[in-house]
Amino acid sequence: MDEGTVYRLPTDADGRTVYGTPEGVSWVSSDHLVVVSDRAKKGAASAPYRAKDQSIHLFLIPSAAR
Repeated sequence: MDEGTVYRLPTDADGRTVYGTPEGVSWVSSDHLVVVSDRAKKGAASAPYRAKDQSIHLFLIPSAAR
């Protein structure tokens, strides 16, 4: 049985989460993933996620990870 592979969303230069509201995830091709993000909640705790909320994100999976 294949145990699969876990992929993590990119972080900032200091290792902090920047995609705090991912909602939908789908493979576009064998090496591309699309993620849509929900609206970040109001308040200071969600402030770091607002730059990427309500967006569509397309990621290329590096060949070394496959």
